[in-house]
Amino acid sequence: MAFKDTFKKYRVRQKLTKVSVAKCIHKTDAYVRKIENQGYTPPKYDVCKKLSDIFDLTDEEKGGFLKEAFIERLKGDSEFYENIPP
Repeated sequence: MAFKDTFKKYRVRQKLTKVSVAKCIHKTDAYVRKIENQGYTPPKYDVCKKLSDIFDLTDEEKGGFLKEAFIERLKGDSEFYENIPP
């Protein structure tokens, strides 16, 4: 599952609006929409940690959520690295 799908699943489960999530993490609702609808790069650790608290995740869910964000962030960086000319 992609991070954006996991993000939406937990947001909906907590019955939170995109606007309310944005306020909690001190971002714009446009930023939250980009994450959820466009697969925008997952937030850095500190924001993902706040999100895991807002979404009231279990320890197991939190671990999966943070790992998913980390892996997607790395994927983008590895593509960048692989395209650097020799």
